[in-house]
Amino acid sequence: MYEVGNVFKGAEIERFVEVPAGSSRHRIMRIMPLTFLTDPPILLLAWWVAGLPLNPNDGLFIYGLVPMFILFTVVSAIALIFISDLFGRRTEPMVVFSEGIEVPDSLWLRIRKRPSFLPRSSISKVAVRYTEIRESKRVTREIGSCTLVLSDGKVYGTGLQDPQRIERFSKVVHERLGVPVEGAKWASPVDRGDAQ
Repeated sequence: MYEVGNVFKGAEIERFVEVPAGSSRHRIMRIMPLTFLTDPPILLLAWWVAGLPLNPNDGLFIYGLVPMFILFTVVSAIALIFISDLFGRRTEPMVVFSEGIEVPDSLWLRIRKRPSFLPRSSISKVAVRYTEIRESKRVTREIGSCTLVLSDGKVYGTGLQDPQRIERFSKVVHERLGVPVEGAKWASPVDRGDAQ
């Protein structure tokens, strides 16, 4: 329910999170991106186990291992940034406040100089999409995603989420913040802002 919040953010209305804190899935998703840090040392270990030269004066070392090590390090760093952002969207809550929405903060957002708090006035609409994924030959499961479209044209996607959570989030954002919603199953043309 309502809590006393930051004066700028207003009162907290509701939190939305895909993976609850404290669950084993939450812990795994928080640790998983760190596995990309092991790629460069594994390359060195594989080089050593294969019996290849570790002498800095050897041409194979200079033209083989060093460029591969640099490439592995760069690719691992980029993967760490993206995977941390992706998993962060599922493990960290999106919080609806009376003055806006706080999205999960990540290194990727900071690199792009995007704020983690989106004021109500900066959100022009919420777009909801649904997709069915096949889990086996006969069983399909519906998943949803939500995109916050900002007035300056930038977008913030929530990633794939449980459809009930997306429906609840879009409804709370529409009812409490007055933001138009398109694509939600519950929304009528008036709710979406389509009707005059």
